[in-house]
Amino acid sequence: MGDTTIVCPGSTVPTSFSERGAPKGTALWELGRTITWRFVDLPTRTRRVVDPSARGRAELDAVGPGDLVCVRSGDADRDRVWARGGWVAQPPKKEGRAAATPSRAQLTLL
Repeated sequence: MGDTTIVCPGSTVPTSFSERGAPKGTALWELGRTITWRFVDLPTRTRRVVDPSARGRAELDAVGPGDLVCVRSGDADRDRVWARGGWVAQPPKKEGRAAATPSRAQLTLL
Protein backbone atom coordinates (compact mmCIF):
# COMPACT_ATOMS: atom_id res chain seq x y z
CA MET A 1 0.00 0.00 0.00
CA GLY A 2 1.92 2.97 -1.22
CA ASP A 3 5.16 3.59 0.68
CA THR A 4 4.20 1.38 3.61
CA THR A 5 6.95 -0.93 4.85
CA ILE A 6 5.93 -4.20 6.43
CA VAL A 7 8.57 -6.12 8.38
CA CYS A 8 8.11 -9.59 9.85
CA PRO A 9 11.38 -10.78 11.43
CA GLY A 10 9.86 -14.11 12.49
CA SER A 11 10.22 -16.00 15.73
CA THR A 12 12.77 -14.84 18.32
CA VAL A 13 13.58 -18.42 19.37
CA PRO A 14 13.77 -21.70 17.45
CA THR A 15 10.69 -23.83 17.99
CA SER A 16 11.95 -27.07 16.43
CA PHE A 17 15.20 -28.82 15.61
CA SER A 18 14.61 -28.16 11.90
CA GLU A 19 15.38 -24.50 12.64
CA ARG A 20 18.97 -25.22 13.80
CA GLY A 21 21.27 -22.60 12.35
CA ALA A 22 18.47 -20.27 11.23
CA PRO A 23 18.94 -16.68 12.42
CA LYS A 24 16.51 -15.63 15.13
CA GLY A 25 15.98 -12.06 16.19
CA THR A 26 13.89 -8.97 16.11
CA ALA A 27 13.43 -5.81 14.07
CA LEU A 28 14.97 -2.65 15.50
CA TRP A 29 13.27 0.47 14.24
CA GLU A 30 15.07 3.82 14.23
CA LEU A 31 12.77 6.80 14.13
CA GLY A 32 14.24 10.12 13.06
CA ARG A 33 14.31 12.26 9.97
CA THR A 34 13.92 8.99 8.12
CA ILE A 35 12.48 5.76 9.43
CA THR A 36 14.75 2.75 9.07
CA TRP A 37 14.92 -0.73 10.48
CA ARG A 38 17.46 -3.49 10.78
CA PHE A 39 17.40 -7.12 11.84
CA VAL A 40 19.09 -7.79 15.19
CA ASP A 41 20.27 -11.38 15.55
CA LEU A 42 19.62 -12.73 19.07
CA PRO A 43 21.62 -15.49 20.75
CA THR A 44 19.78 -18.80 21.05
CA ARG A 45 20.45 -22.05 22.82
CA THR A 46 22.60 -24.39 20.73
CA ARG A 47 20.62 -27.32 19.32
CA ARG A 48 22.33 -30.55 18.35
CA VAL A 49 21.19 -33.91 16.98
CA VAL A 50 23.06 -37.00 18.18
CA ASP A 51 22.57 -40.14 16.11
CA PRO A 52 24.68 -43.17 15.12
CA SER A 53 26.20 -41.38 12.08
CA ALA A 54 29.72 -39.92 12.11
CA ARG A 55 28.26 -36.41 12.11
CA GLY A 56 26.04 -37.33 15.06
CA ARG A 57 29.07 -38.66 16.95
CA ALA A 58 30.84 -35.34 16.34
CA GLU A 59 27.78 -33.51 17.66
CA LEU A 60 27.95 -35.58 20.88
CA ASP A 61 31.61 -34.61 21.32
CA ALA A 62 30.66 -30.93 20.92
CA VAL A 63 27.80 -30.87 23.49
CA GLY A 64 28.32 -28.14 26.06
CA PRO A 65 26.46 -26.82 29.11
CA GLY A 66 22.96 -25.67 28.23
CA ASP A 67 22.86 -27.21 24.74
CA LEU A 68 19.51 -28.72 23.75
CA VAL A 69 20.09 -32.16 22.25
CA CYS A 70 17.87 -34.56 20.32
CA VAL A 71 19.32 -38.03 20.99
CA ARG A 72 18.49 -40.73 18.46
CA SER A 73 21.23 -43.16 19.40
CA GLY A 74 20.31 -44.71 22.76
CA ASP A 75 20.35 -44.33 26.50
CA ALA A 76 24.15 -44.30 26.86
CA ASP A 77 24.36 -41.18 24.70
CA ARG A 78 21.55 -39.54 26.66
CA ASP A 79 23.59 -40.08 29.81
CA ARG A 80 26.67 -38.58 28.09
CA VAL A 81 24.66 -35.49 27.15
CA TRP A 82 23.54 -35.05 30.77
CA ALA A 83 27.13 -35.56 31.97
CA ARG A 84 28.33 -32.78 29.66
CA GLY A 85 25.67 -30.37 30.97
CA GLY A 86 23.37 -30.62 27.96
CA TRP A 87 19.60 -30.99 27.97
CA VAL A 88 17.91 -33.93 26.27
CA ALA A 89 14.90 -32.78 24.23
CA GLN A 90 13.12 -36.13 24.24
CA PRO A 91 13.21 -37.83 27.64
CA PRO A 92 14.50 -41.41 27.69
CA LYS A 93 11.93 -44.18 27.76
CA LYS A 94 11.61 -45.96 31.05
CA GLU A 95 12.13 -49.55 29.97
CA GLY A 96 13.30 -51.25 33.15
CA ARG A 97 15.79 -48.51 34.02
CA ALA A 98 15.61 -45.17 35.74
CA ALA A 99 15.56 -42.10 33.54
CA ALA A 100 18.57 -39.78 33.69
CA THR A 101 18.05 -36.74 35.88
CA PRO A 102 19.52 -33.27 35.49
CA SER A 103 22.43 -32.18 37.67
CA ARG A 104 22.30 -29.26 40.13
CA ALA A 105 24.25 -27.13 37.66
CA GLN A 106 21.62 -27.76 34.98
CA LEU A 107 18.79 -26.90 37.35
CA THR A 108 20.36 -23.53 38.08
CA LEU A 109 20.02 -22.71 34.36
CA LEU A 110 16.26 -22.62 34.83
